[in-house]
Amino acid sequence: MDSGAFQKIKRLSAFGCALFCAQGAIALPGDTQTQIVNPGLVTNASRLDFGSVITGSVQSRLRIPPTSDTIIVSAGNAIPVGGSVSRARFDVVAAPLTLVLINLPGNIQLVRVSGTEQMLLDQFQQNGTPLRFMGATGQLSFFVGGRLRVGPSQAPGLYQGDFTVTVNFL
Repeated sequence: MDSGAFQKIKRLSAFGCALFCAQGAIALPGDTQTQIVNPGLVTNASRLDFGSVITGSVQSRLRIPPTSDTIIVSAGNAIPVGGSVSRARFDVVAAPLTLVLINLPGNIQLVRVSGTEQMLLDQFQQNGTPLRFMGATGQLSFFVGGRLRVGPSQAPGLYQGDFTVTVNFL
């Protein structure tokens, strides 16, 4: 091969490399984003409500399971007579797939409005396990039920109380 042809191939090769190298050096714009979320938010969407009850002649135990809005007489002869019976519902919002631990109270006393009479609410239960993952949407709802002890001579009136559910974000 003559030196002139060799010089042409060398120049073409250098030109090709320059084109290739120039393509590899092109800068492209990019973008990024992030979302800051609260560590978690818990709201009480509905209350635990035993409705209206007629006391029996002996101590009675009424239960609302965490799986339905029904009242069950588990002992005694008190008579549920309607009203707004419901299990409590709690809604949780947090980062998707967050691990949460739900803790329920042991028991509380309900106190008659405008009085001092009390009824024990105990054996709180929730649907599902206490340790859960938030869904991919970052939303979770769970339900709580419990057992109410109604005495045979319970004074008529509205009984109220507060209980605390703790949700730990792990």
